[in-house]
Amino acid sequence: MKLKKIKCKIICALLTLGLLFQSCVVYQNQTVSLDDAVASDRKVLITKVDGAELKLIKIEKLDGKYYGHLKVKGGTEKVNIIENDVKNVHLKNKTASTIGNIGIVVGSGMVLFATLIVVAIATY
Repeated sequence: MKLKKIKCKIICALLTLGLLFQSCVVYQNQTVSLDDAVASDRKVLITKVDGAELKLIKIEKLDGKYYGHLKVKGGTEKVNIIENDVKNVHLKNKTASTIGNIGIVVGSGMVLFATLIVVAIATY
């Protein structure tokens, strides 16, 4: 019986820690041009004409062509962006992203605290 309670505590703690280390990116509502995205040096969400979405770390312009840096396992990959295939370009909203991440941490902390109180009450 005691082992079951310990397993429950460990599972609750691991789930809460998983939530604590989550992060979110919020993008601005208004669209910008590719040149503005290059100048901003921020994370970018590109919606293509076919509906596909690309989440890029940043965009750069070399020799008149646009390249996006895509996060892949083990590093980054540079992908060519064809201007005619781009429908919308949205920049990362730094303020909203920061507030969202703080909210996740505070909310997860409150859930952890509440879970520990419930488990402590249930065990005594």
